[in-house]
Amino acid sequence: MAVDKVAIDNSEAIISKMETMVDNSNRHFWDVYTVFSNYIKIRTSFSLCFPYEYNSSFVDSIHCPKKISYQSIKETEEQYIYSIIPRFYSKARSEKEWMNFIKEKISVLEKPHKRKFVDYAIRYIKCMHLQNAIDKAKSNPKIVMYSSDSIGWTTFDYTINDDIQVQVRTNFVYGSAAYFYLAIKYRDIVLIPYSDLVHYYYAEMKDFISYTRSYVCRRDSWYFALTYVAEFANQVKQSPKEFVHKYIISEITEMMKGLESILHHPEEILNGIKDSKIDYISLRVIRPFDTIDFELFEVLPVESMSVFKAEKITSALLFIETLRKLTDFCSELDNVINRIQDMNISIYPEVIAVIESVKKDLVPLEKEQEKNLKQLDFIENVINGHMKRIEQIVEHRKKWAKKYNKSFDKVDIEEDYEKKHPNYIKALKEKEIFLEKTSKTRQTIIKRKSLLNRMIRCENRLIKMDKGLMKQPNE
Repeated sequence: MAVDKVAIDNSEAIISKMETMVDNSNRHFWDVYTVFSNYIKIRTSFSLCFPYEYNSSFVDSIHCPKKISYQSIKETEEQYIYSIIPRFYSKARSEKEWMNFIKEKISVLEKPHKRKFVDYAIRYIKCMHLQNAIDKAKSNPKIVMYSSDSIGWTTFDYTINDDIQVQVRTNFVYGSAAYFYLAIKYRDIVLIPYSDLVHYYYAEMKDFISYTRSYVCRRDSWYFALTYVAEFANQVKQSPKEFVHKYIISEITEMMKGLESILHHPEEILNGIKDSKIDYISLRVIRPFDTIDFELFEVLPVESMSVFKAEKITSALLFIETLRKLTDFCSELDNVINRIQDMNISIYPEVIAVIESVKKDLVPLEKEQEKNLKQLDFIENVINGHMKRIEQIVEHRKKWAKKYNKSFDKVDIEEDYEKKHPNYIKALKEKEIFLEKTSKTRQTIIKRKSLLNRMIRCENRLIKMDKGLMKQPNE
């Protein structure tokens, strides 16, 4: 099996012809439109990213330009000519000069429209040829997998042979939400990049366990994805059990080495992850150590370290079901499964201790917040009372001014009221103080609850594991 390129129809001649017409004042918009119209065989639309890169944003499908008539263009020109006659016709010294003037004005008017149309037409033509190439590849029985350029959420399933199925999931041109996953399934078992678990600070395990490789959202990533599948298929064909065994063992060995380090030296590993510079995270389910994590770590360093350790080690439990399916290829995985369970049993007391500690911390914080909010509500009622009195004074002054035909300034009234009522100014200042207090306390509570919820998820995984162990007493 090999990776090859499929030829895409050459459209340079037609594109070059339209490009030349843009700068040619003797060529009108109708000429450009006619060249394009004669070239297009089918009028449709294409939901393709080209020419934009896959990590772009706000890219729409390309639709064939609407049909227009020569008559409609001429009518537009005539309307323009009629609009300039009052200003310029009397200045022309002859009919010939007037006609040359009109020709020049129309050329200037048309050029940006020609440019815009040609840019749009070029994308349409290239997308048309690209779609034709994709369709040809799809219908060719000798081609088992091919690239695509589709906008938005797409899933492509390819059957490489009886044993190997490949699924590609993409979400192109959606900015930071873009992704490019490839999952290889060998005999109904998805090959997971187990080692990625220990490479990043956070991984959303629900999606994490459903892919084999992830790629940067760029067009050239298709080459790496297709090459990976071809090499995988070729090596499996030569020695299936040996290759799958090698892949699984290398991934599991790296993962277990990382988990052991996290279990015994979490601070050292976490510091390494914090300090690492990751220029591009190609997975929406994986993220590095961010600003919020830094802030939380400064406030609760011990608890944050425990959460990091617990999330990594309990996440490995989600691999156990898959690992059991792989024991036919790797009998030594029974020992790996047992070690993962032992590691999780060892951290259970720490998980419970952190949950109780954070819950205990939340009690005085929530009481303090409740007290601050009540005080803030009282202060706002005081302020509202003063504001109503100010409005009453303003309304009274309005009526007086209207009756005696006098003027007044609302700002002067407010300033005079503030001088006579220092308690109003005091209440305004107290409101600012309590707004800041409640905001800081709220953020502290949110951070602690986030940490608590993450630890509770770890606890739930441990409880689920414990129930599973009770169901399998002979293991």
